[in-house]
Amino acid sequence: RDMRPEVAKELWGLLLQDVVTAFPDTERALLYNLSPFLSFTEEMARMVTGRADAPKLMREIAQKSYMLLREKNGSYAFIPFVRNALFNEMKNNYSEDYIRNQYRRGALYHELQGEVTEAVKIYMTLRDTEKIKELLIRDTHLRPSNGEYVDLKPAYDMLTREEILSSPELMKGMSMIESLRGHVVESE
Repeated sequence: RDMRPEVAKELWGLLLQDVVTAFPDTERALLYNLSPFLSFTEEMARMVTGRADAPKLMREIAQKSYMLLREKNGSYAFIPFVRNALFNEMKNNYSEDYIRNQYRRGALYHELQGEVTEAVKIYMTLRDTEKIKELLIRDTHLRPSNGEYVDLKPAYDMLTREEILSSPELMKGMSMIESLRGHVVESE
């Protein structure tokens, strides 16, 4: 019998009960609100949480604990186990609409930064095909010859054939993907 899920759940409980509850409410709320994301910058945290003091709180949390790790590029990330525990607890304490709005704010942050692939990944989590189509079309305009087509293939896969065929930009993107994959017939 595989005991890993039960052990993970027990360890999450210990982490949440013994460690997370020791943080002040403001820091604990920040951790929950960032838990939907694998990594984030100080600016993204400010936008997602709506807290002007988010960068200061993040630095304090990173200095006094292992809850947030500072990466070489200056962004932050959770240890995956910690993120999973926090996100699971967030789902227990916050409404689905609230969590979806956190995702939307994170996607908007990436859009504003011109990080189409990251924004699309978040919209894929939300299954928002309209925003996905919009960003894929924008990507073909912004980077017609060097778009991140292969990285965006899962987003194209979420669209119906009719949606792709209704847009010259989406057809071009799908053609580029198939060409890069060596599928000559499909690329046409």
